[in-house]
Amino acid sequence: MRRIDRLVRRNRDAIERDTLGNPARRGVLVVMGADGASIAAAESAGYNVNQREQLAELGLEVITFSLPRGTSLAEGERELRDLMPQAEVTVDNLYFQAGGSTETVSARERRAASFTQAGVIVGMIDGAPHSSLTVENVQGFARGAGQASDHGSAVASLLESAGVSRIKVADVYGSDPAGGNVMAITRAMAW
Repeated sequence: MRRIDRLVRRNRDAIERDTLGNPARRGVLVVMGADGASIAAAESAGYNVNQREQLAELGLEVITFSLPRGTSLAEGERELRDLMPQAEVTVDNLYFQAGGSTETVSARERRAASFTQAGVIVGMIDGAPHSSLTVENVQGFARGAGQASDHGSAVASLLESAGVSRIKVADVYGSDPAGGNVMAITRAMAW
């Protein structure tokens, strides 16, 4: 808990707490299922559309709104829900990597854990792995993506040890203090 408190305190320009006290991207609300009239009502109330994305692979249109000046995330979430009762309104919460180790698994354990067939592609949504690990590509979904992380390295190492030879990595953390947010993860899933 102290780690999260410290993160929020040190990155007040990018991160704030939501109504439940969880860390989220500062001043950003995520909306799905909004119609034109409710979008217009939100804009009239001072909310600005930051981005409109069609995530066809997921069958979703996602709109991110910035809050009116002086509006807290909690206030904005409540107000936008009132303006868009038919839509799903949420904050852009942050999700964190857990644990992390760069230790590799022994060859014996690797053979025992092998489960994949040649040519199977495994998508990994995490941080970027160390360059010593073999991955097909790393696609960034956060600022500063592509920098190796302990957790991303550990997960890629486990996949390699299990016999996965084709790994594609979606780096949703990068070096961004607000990395690991809902929109980064959603974009990675659509990729």
